[in-house]
Amino acid sequence: MTITNVLYRYQNTGDVVLLEHLPIQKRTDKGCWIWDGYKRRFVVESVKRYAYPTLELAKEGFLARKRRQLAILKGQQKAVEAAVLAMQEGRIADYSRSPYFEFD
Repeated sequence: MTITNVLYRYQNTGDVVLLEHLPIQKRTDKGCWIWDGYKRRFVVESVKRYAYPTLELAKEGFLARKRRQLAILKGQQKAVEAAVLAMQEGRIADYSRSPYFEFD
């Protein structure tokens, strides 16, 4: 691994991608401490991390995060579409007749 004095992280705000330069405050055997503008963070030197030593790795990390986010959102979209369709078709489960549901 290349020793640098700064780590990089891509973030997005809407359709704008920002590149953050995060100065390293302290190094340890397992990683390093940075200040991300809000709090002090420990970045472990592993494959998945908060910030990266090179722009290329930061780009790969950003794209992996966004692909995962997109997969989660697609799953949520599918669930919402199924719920809307179930409601339109009148497929409603009535749990008031369940033995586990009791009225006082």
